Amino acid sequence: MNEEEVIQLLRHYRHDWMNELQLIMGYAQMGNIEKVQEKVNQAVEHAALDRNLQSIPLPKTALWIMQFNWEFANFRMSHDVKVNQTITVDDQTVVDQLKQLMTYLVEHSLKMSLYHVTLVLRETDQHQLEILLRLEGEIENEQTLIEKLKTMNPSMQVNSKTNQQENHDLDLTWLVK
Repeated sequence: MNEEEVIQLLRHYRHDWMNELQLIMGYAQMGNIEKVQEKVNQAVEHAALDRNLQSIPLPKTALWIMQFNWEFANFRMSHDVKVNQTITVDDQTVVDQLKQLMTYLVEHSLKMSLYHVTLVLRETDQHQLEILLRLEGEIENEQTLIEKLKTMNPSMQVNSKTNQQENHDLDLTWLVK
């Protein structure tokens, strides 16, 4: 990552935090203390999740996740990282798989729809990385997407279901060795 990319990343982070602070200030000015407390608690929780992400021994993966919401216009990600310093996977392999996955998801998404992605990185007892990803939203040519995903990583488990809003939830789980 060059200096300009670092500055761009910091700008995005500062912009997001300023938006949060403006919301908190707005609620405070309206005297809505309950909302202020709720937003402050959410900000603290978000900071804790970011701290966990930034402490994993997979810097390329952490950076890719940090940039996700700015790179993919109609996707929003929340993440949870449960990885210790003992993980023994290749960082570049993880990033490559996540990039390939997003290429497929973008190809099969509706351009005017907003998708929510939940990403969980979890270390197994054998110090492998298990990735759990849930995509919420309508998918074009779902069966073709599922076939592509299964060829991407043979250990990938794919589960698709329709939720109450008639959208699809696509759950993916795989190991990175």
